[in-house]
Amino acid sequence: MFITPAHPPGPDHDAALLLLNAVESCYPIDIDERELHRRAAEMKQYYEELTSRLAALKQGERGIDERDFPEDRMYM
Repeated sequence: MFITPAHPPGPDHDAALLLLNAVESCYPIDIDERELHRRAAEMKQYYEELTSRLAALKQGERGIDERDFPEDRMYM
């Protein structure tokens, strides 16, 4: 399917699979969906890993007073 505001990173593979299933149920055609299933699983795994990385970062986040900054931050 096409990129939507709800899914800005790329195509919605799950929506494409639903559309293809609907087309197959209406017309006597056979569509090879293996690549779409593979890509959908890859994207799901990617976002699950991203979610866990962000959660780990949030847990380890320290306050501004606890961080170690250099004395002179003029060029940062």
